[in-house]
Amino acid sequence: MCAPRWQSSVYLSYDIDSLDPAFAPGTGTVEVGGLTTWQALEIIRGCRGLNIIGGDLVEVSPPFDPSGNTALIGANFLYEMLCVLPAVNTERERCRLRRSPGEIARRLRG
Repeated sequence: MCAPRWQSSVYLSYDIDSLDPAFAPGTGTVEVGGLTTWQALEIIRGCRGLNIIGGDLVEVSPPFDPSGNTALIGANFLYEMLCVLPAVNTERERCRLRRSPGEIARRLRG
Protein backbone atom coordinates (compact mmCIF):
# COMPACT_ATOMS: atom_id res chain seq x y z
CA MET A 1 0.00 0.00 0.00
CA CYS A 2 1.31 3.44 -0.86
CA ALA A 3 1.72 6.10 1.81
CA PRO A 4 -0.67 9.06 1.56
CA ARG A 5 0.68 12.07 -0.31
CA TRP A 6 1.08 14.09 2.92
CA GLN A 7 3.12 11.31 4.48
CA SER A 8 6.41 11.54 2.68
CA SER A 9 9.68 10.12 3.94
CA VAL A 10 10.75 11.24 7.42
CA TYR A 11 14.25 11.38 8.89
CA LEU A 12 14.08 11.42 12.70
CA SER A 13 16.89 13.33 14.40
CA TYR A 14 16.91 13.80 18.17
CA ASP A 15 19.16 16.35 19.89
CA ILE A 16 19.80 15.14 23.43
CA ASP A 17 20.55 18.62 24.73
CA SER A 18 16.79 19.23 24.71
CA LEU A 19 16.73 17.27 27.98
CA ASP A 20 17.10 18.93 31.35
CA PRO A 21 20.69 18.57 32.66
CA ALA A 22 19.31 16.70 35.69
CA PHE A 23 18.71 13.79 33.29
CA ALA A 24 21.45 14.25 30.69
CA PRO A 25 24.38 16.44 31.76
CA GLY A 26 26.75 15.04 29.12
CA THR A 27 26.04 17.40 26.28
CA GLY A 28 27.70 20.44 24.79
CA THR A 29 24.82 22.86 25.44
CA VAL A 30 22.63 22.13 28.45
CA GLU A 31 19.02 23.30 28.40
CA VAL A 32 17.91 24.42 31.85
CA GLY A 33 14.23 23.59 32.28
CA GLY A 34 14.44 21.12 29.41
CA LEU A 35 12.37 18.04 28.79
CA THR A 36 12.21 15.04 31.08
CA THR A 37 13.18 11.65 29.70
CA TRP A 38 9.53 10.62 29.82
CA GLN A 39 8.51 13.59 27.66
CA ALA A 40 11.26 12.80 25.16
CA LEU A 41 10.16 9.16 24.97
CA GLU A 42 6.61 10.30 24.26
CA ILE A 43 7.86 12.45 21.37
CA ILE A 44 9.80 9.54 19.87
CA ARG A 45 6.97 7.03 20.41
CA GLY A 46 4.57 9.55 18.89
CA CYS A 47 6.39 9.14 15.59
CA ARG A 48 4.92 5.64 15.17
CA GLY A 49 3.03 5.47 11.91
CA LEU A 50 5.27 7.93 10.07
CA ASN A 51 7.25 6.73 7.08
CA ILE A 52 10.60 6.90 8.89
CA ILE A 53 13.53 6.11 6.62
CA GLY A 54 16.34 6.79 9.10
CA GLY A 55 17.35 8.62 12.21
CA ASP A 56 20.10 9.72 14.51
CA LEU A 57 20.78 11.09 17.97
CA VAL A 58 23.21 13.97 18.39
CA GLU A 59 25.07 16.01 21.03
CA VAL A 60 26.02 13.17 23.41
CA SER A 61 29.39 14.02 24.96
CA PRO A 62 30.57 11.31 27.37
CA PRO A 63 33.50 13.38 28.75
CA PHE A 64 30.96 15.80 30.26
CA ASP A 65 29.13 12.99 32.09
CA PRO A 66 31.36 10.66 34.14
CA SER A 67 28.30 8.72 35.36
CA GLY A 68 27.46 7.59 31.82
CA ASN A 69 23.77 8.46 32.21
CA THR A 70 23.64 10.56 29.06
CA ALA A 71 25.08 7.76 26.93
CA LEU A 72 22.62 5.28 28.46
CA ILE A 73 19.66 7.57 27.80
CA GLY A 74 20.93 8.08 24.25
CA ALA A 75 21.12 4.33 23.68
CA ASN A 76 17.59 3.89 25.00
CA PHE A 77 16.31 6.67 22.73
CA LEU A 78 17.94 5.02 19.72
CA TYR A 79 16.29 1.72 20.68
CA GLU A 80 12.93 3.50 20.82
CA MET A 81 13.62 5.01 17.39
CA LEU A 82 14.19 1.51 16.02
CA CYS A 83 10.89 0.41 17.55
CA VAL A 84 8.91 3.07 15.67
CA LEU A 85 10.33 2.20 12.27
CA PRO A 86 7.57 1.21 9.82
CA ALA A 87 8.71 -2.45 9.69
CA VAL A 88 8.27 -2.79 13.47
CA ASN A 89 4.55 -2.27 13.75
CA THR A 90 3.30 -4.81 16.25
CA GLU A 91 3.76 -5.38 19.96
CA ARG A 92 4.97 -8.90 19.14
CA GLU A 93 7.82 -7.49 17.05
CA ARG A 94 8.64 -4.99 19.78
CA CYS A 95 8.88 -7.80 22.34
CA ARG A 96 11.06 -9.82 19.97
CA LEU A 97 13.54 -6.93 19.86
CA ARG A 98 13.79 -6.96 23.67
CA ARG A 99 15.28 -10.45 23.86
CA SER A 100 18.54 -10.70 25.69
CA PRO A 101 21.76 -11.18 23.70
CA GLY A 102 22.19 -14.59 25.36
CA GLU A 103 18.77 -15.74 24.21
CA ILE A 104 19.43 -14.54 20.67
CA ALA A 105 22.79 -16.40 20.61
CA ARG A 106 21.10 -19.62 21.83
CA ARG A 107 18.47 -19.36 19.08
CA LEU A 108 21.13 -18.76 16.44
CA ARG A 109 23.09 -21.85 17.55
CA GLY A 110 20.01 -23.96 16.99
